[in-house]
Amino acid sequence: MTLEKQEIRILKPKISEEKIDSFFYEGSIAHGIRSDGIALLLVAHGDIRIKINGEDYDNETKGKAIDKYDLTDKKIEELEKGAILIWDNNNWFEIIYTKDTMKNWESIEGTIGYDYNDAIKLFNDYYNRKELNI
Repeated sequence: MTLEKQEIRILKPKISEEKIDSFFYEGSIAHGIRSDGIALLLVAHGDIRIKINGEDYDNETKGKAIDKYDLTDKKIEELEKGAILIWDNNNWFEIIYTKDTMKNWESIEGTIGYDYNDAIKLFNDYYNRKELNI
């Protein structure tokens, strides 16, 4: 059974121009099925581990850090420069794919990024390419 073409759907819109770092996103971001039956999914995933003023935050508690410190991309940059925010780990955007002959989703090499705008642009590029070579 071949997957039928579906235009790109944005599942999680950009929060704001002030929050484009992958840190602010999780899960499925965009989806589409190409005319060749390859389904593409843009996801934000990975372990977040940061310290702000010596307090630990992770995927489960990052919302508390965002609220407490009114985090934006610019605020994160300022806190990093002052060594107030220290990254142990961050998540990322990545394009994964599947097709009818596969049981699982696989990563597409070279599609990791940390900027929402760039990730959406790259996703559109992969959706519209003639050949994916995967």
